[in-house]
Amino acid sequence: MNLIFYESSNRFEKRFFLVRPIHAVSSFFVFTGKVKNLKSDSVILYTFYFRDAADHFYENSEVISQLSSISNVPIYSTWDFNLGLGITGGMLTSGYYQGRKAAEMALRILSGEDINQMPVVVESPRRYFFDFHLLQKHNISLAALPVDSIVINAPETIFDFYENNKLIVLTSISVFLCSIVTILLIAGFKIHRSNRRLLYWENRYRSIFEYTGTAMMIVQNDTTILMANSGFEALSGYHRSDVEEKMSWRQFVHPSDKNKMTAYHGQRRIDGKIPPSSYEFRFIPKDGNQRHVFITVGMIEGTDQSVASMLDITRRIQTEKEKEILIAKLSQAIKNIKTLKGLVPICSHCKKIRNDEGYWRQIEEFIQEHSEAQFSHGICPDCLTLHYPEYDSD
Repeated sequence: MNLIFYESSNRFEKRFFLVRPIHAVSSFFVFTGKVKNLKSDSVILYTFYFRDAADHFYENSEVISQLSSISNVPIYSTWDFNLGLGITGGMLTSGYYQGRKAAEMALRILSGEDINQMPVVVESPRRYFFDFHLLQKHNISLAALPVDSIVINAPETIFDFYENNKLIVLTSISVFLCSIVTILLIAGFKIHRSNRRLLYWENRYRSIFEYTGTAMMIVQNDTTILMANSGFEALSGYHRSDVEEKMSWRQFVHPSDKNKMTAYHGQRRIDGKIPPSSYEFRFIPKDGNQRHVFITVGMIEGTDQSVASMLDITRRIQTEKEKEILIAKLSQAIKNIKTLKGLVPICSHCKKIRNDEGYWRQIEEFIQEHSEAQFSHGICPDCLTLHYPEYDSD
């Protein structure tokens, strides 16, 4: 049996040398020494090696294993049963493919095909086989291998795993897809239900926002009015489409109130307890006629937006001013009213009244001094008879 070494002394000059039959070589040690000294661009083609010149027998696997452990160059062979023992690979004759070919021929004969018409198989079925670990050891790229080469010991790719476990993979994928579909259906149902609830509450709060009976607005951090209701339209004189996301609430505030309200706006976003939640300010609508407004403001939790409710109190302010004027007039009138109170000393005969200074005054003079009453003088019938009988016709 022979070992054939293919060796190159340089890039262009190549030569073969044949290891002589085993009896012509002193020992297996000679072979191993030869293998160790091969140049890096050499290869080994291994056929068989069973016995050396000293009649020492060696197992085929033992020879290949030892050669592979000391060789720095690839070892190729001609039979597939050497694959996995230490050879890099090669065009290997395979018992499996020989049997497969023979079985195909047998099936053709059994199916009635004339054996005499069947072509003779001259070339033994062979395939390219390689060992991934040895390819790596000798820095041989997979891309450099012949097409349709079979590589053993290669890391299993996802396609290899699929081919080897089709049933498991397809079952797992089916279960996974069914689970995903189930989860999506459940999630879709929950989302649909949540959306319905969300729509219900959105419509509810929108209705409250719209029909609360006051002017309402939602304000962003930059003072832009995000939303406004019909009450705000009535108060401002603007349609909401002209206001929402276009105008600032500062545009509706009297200049004297702007600084105060701007400070409140900023403080409320830092600590809502600092500014007052309710106060009065002067509102300037589209027509320019100043309105007195009572505003209540609060932050929308989890956002930097605030919601404000505004009540037009202009009529109330005017009524209060009119009331104050009326009260002032009444107070002044009360001050001018002279009243009589306490004990008034009066003469039982002449009916004169003694004043605080001790003088006796006519009763009409005393009353005129202490009230707004005026007197006109006449004479009663009794006094006419008593004092002026000559004028009493009766």
